[in-house]
Amino acid sequence: MGWWLSNNSKKIENNLERKNKIMSIEFLSIKEAADFLKAKPSTVRTWINRELIPKNAVKKIGRRVLIVKGTLEQHILSS
Repeated sequence: MGWWLSNNSKKIENNLERKNKIMSIEFLSIKEAADFLKAKPSTVRTWINRELIPKNAVKKIGRRVLIVKGTLEQHILSS
């Protein structure tokens, strides 16, 4: 029983670390990204569709589209 408990606690610890990492990521809505980029929301949607905003910066949750702010900033700085 001791082995199972220690092995299981490691899995729980890893899951918590992963969740904390995800929680520290800042997401922007289309409107927030448009404000950040000083563009219209429709322009941001066009950039997403044309992959001018990289796919790894765009996360879709159901119908909602979120943009990872850090990845977007890195893409802007590297352009």
